[in-house]
Amino acid sequence: LYREDTSIRVIDLGLTQEQKAALKDKVESFIEVDWPFAFPNVKTAPLYKKAFVIPPYLPEYCPDADVLIWIDADAWVQTPEAINGLIKAAQSNKMVVCPELHHLYPNAISRARVKVWNIPLLRGKPRVVRTWLRTVMRRRYGEKVASQTLLKPVYNSGVLAANRTSPVWAEWAKCYLEAKIKNVNDLCDQSPLNYGIHTGRIAIHPMSAQYNWICDFEKPVWRADTKQLVEPAYPHRPVHIVHLLGQSKNGDLSTVDIDGNTTEISILGNNL
Repeated sequence: LYREDTSIRVIDLGLTQEQKAALKDKVESFIEVDWPFAFPNVKTAPLYKKAFVIPPYLPEYCPDADVLIWIDADAWVQTPEAINGLIKAAQSNKMVVCPELHHLYPNAISRARVKVWNIPLLRGKPRVVRTWLRTVMRRRYGEKVASQTLLKPVYNSGVLAANRTSPVWAEWAKCYLEAKIKNVNDLCDQSPLNYGIHTGRIAIHPMSAQYNWICDFEKPVWRADTKQLVEPAYPHRPVHIVHLLGQSKNGDLSTVDIDGNTTEISILGNNL
C-alpha cells in the first residue's frame, strides 16, 4: 500500500486454510461478518453474497480506523496515488466514489439499450430506453425513482472511501433497508448506494476513472517507459486501480502497448 499508516483487512467469506496461509503475511487480519439484516431465505444464502451487503456496515468492523477504503477482490492497486488520493478525498467527509464514466468507455451512459417496436407512434417507432440503473431502481425502489434516474451515471461500489465517522455510511445502510429484497439475487450494495446518491441523501466526492478503471468497458494499455497500465489514449495517464469487473476477468487478459502492439502483459498485473 506504500503507506506505513495503512493496514489491509480481508473480509473472510469462506477462505480455506491454504488461502489464509498465503495471505497472512500481507494482511493485518481476517474479518468474519454476520448478515446485518434479515431477508427471505437468509439462512440458505451463500456466504459470498455477504460481499454485496457488508460495505455500508464497515465502521462496525473497523472501529479503530480513521478512513475506510473498500476495494473489491477483483480490483488491484497499481500506484501509490491510489491510496493517497482516496485518503485525501475522504477528508471532505463525503463518500469518495467513481462514476462509470470516461470518454474512452464505449457505453458511457449507464449501459443504455434502446428497444424499438413498429407501432404507429413517434414517427412510426416508439422508443423505450432501458438502463441498468433504471432497471434496478424500478425493482427495488419503484417506478418513480426509476424514472428519475434514467440516463443518470452509475456510481461503482467496487472502490470507495470515507471517514469512518462520516454520516454517509449510516445513510447508505438506511437506503439498503428501504430496498425491496425478494430473494438473495436482490442483494446489491451498488443499488442502494446509487439510490442514496441520486436522491441527494449521500453526499459524494466523485473521482476520475483512474481510481477505478473498469476493464469490462475498456482495457488499459501498457506503457513500457513507465512500466504501468495506462489509459488507452494520449496523454496515457496511469491507471491507479485496475478493476476486472464483469466478463473482463473471464476473457482474454492480455493487452496491447500504447502503440497498439501485442504484448504479454496481463491486466491481472501478475507479470508487470
